[in-house]
Amino acid sequence: MSKQRKEQRTRRNRGLSLAITLALALFGASGKPGQVGITVIGVGMVLCLCYAFSDWASKASLTGVEKSGRWIVLLFVSCVICAAYAWKFWPEEKPVMHIVDFAPRVGPFGRATNGVTYSGNRAWVNVRAMNTAPPQAWRINPAGRIKMLPAPDSHTLYVAAEAATDQVFSDLRNDPILVDMPNHSVSPQGAEFAMQVISDQALSEDEVRRVMSGDLALFLGGIIKYKDAGGCVYKTEFCGYWRGNTHDMMQCSSGHSAEAVRTNDDCTPE
Repeated sequence: MSKQRKEQRTRRNRGLSLAITLALALFGASGKPGQVGITVIGVGMVLCLCYAFSDWASKASLTGVEKSGRWIVLLFVSCVICAAYAWKFWPEEKPVMHIVDFAPRVGPFGRATNGVTYSGNRAWVNVRAMNTAPPQAWRINPAGRIKMLPAPDSHTLYVAAEAATDQVFSDLRNDPILVDMPNHSVSPQGAEFAMQVISDQALSEDEVRRVMSGDLALFLGGIIKYKDAGGCVYKTEFCGYWRGNTHDMMQCSSGHSAEAVRTNDDCTPE
């Protein structure tokens, strides 16, 4: 192999090393790797950076002492860069209450829940959540609202859901359950947490019929607040809708889309 071709291959390999470094950095910044993953990514970035700039540290014209000095500088700078990166994107160990699914119902309710008697036709939803992270979730407190929306077509439903999202989450911010967090439920990793949301207003027979036929939709918005072992508060927000025989979770509009997001509440250990 000629010297020129060998140099070209070396440049390609070092360019590839820089590309791999960038790819590792972007993957780590995505939030998917855990603490072990970020550590492995950091080590890989150090090795790639050292290889990419090894020409500078290994010039043939340098003495052995100069080469050693440059390698030490290169290794030090690479480690500092990757340590700063790892510090910036080091994943927080926190509980994560993830919404698994929900099961909506419409019709006669006629029973008491949490000391409140609901009569007549109601819309209600059974929501299943799960702590998907190793840290235990403490003092889990959920709240939700159900609103009826016009749904003659998908565009009308989308516009109505936008408006409903703002109103629902504005109301929930002042809900005593979420403000005071009186419940002391806990959830270790893998444990399910069940909540039920019931419509405040009774539905007429005509409204029930229109929901079942798809002319009206019912919108669900909810928040689960909980603490970690240090007493810091997190929230998971969720939305959903159903009409007829169709129901689905959906992306909350107007910026309300959060899972295990730290709130501004003070950290108060249990």
